[in-house]
Amino acid sequence: MSERPRAAGILAIIVFLEAVAVLGVAIWSVVTVIGGEAREVTAGLFWGACLVGLSFFLLQAGRGVLDGRSWSRAAVVVWQVLQLGISFGTFNGAEGPVPLALAMFVPALAALIIVFRKPTREWLARERQEKLDGDAG
Repeated sequence: MSERPRAAGILAIIVFLEAVAVLGVAIWSVVTVIGGEAREVTAGLFWGACLVGLSFFLLQAGRGVLDGRSWSRAAVVVWQVLQLGISFGTFNGAEGPVPLALAMFVPALAALIIVFRKPTREWLARERQEKLDGDAG
């Protein structure tokens, strides 16, 4: 399979959008700390740095999906499962922030469905299969 399947492109877009969202939260976190609203400056800055790192990780995972790298599948699955857990924790009944929970739940579910579809699985396993074929020949 030499041409990237459309589903892999959609998956990469979802991961890239999640990376941008995480970066936005990181910026908001740092601005809140600098603005003086936070009680713990060090913890707020550390949290912002962690979120920037997560954003970079997601950007690399999305790039890996586009390039057909086998490691990117595990990275995407782990993040989506974590995001599902966060979305369930965010939704705490009728009074919870339902739009925020849905904004995390829907892309995570869509990404998990796409990553396990046959064209995407084959695309992301291509690199490993080529290596195995090269070792056998």
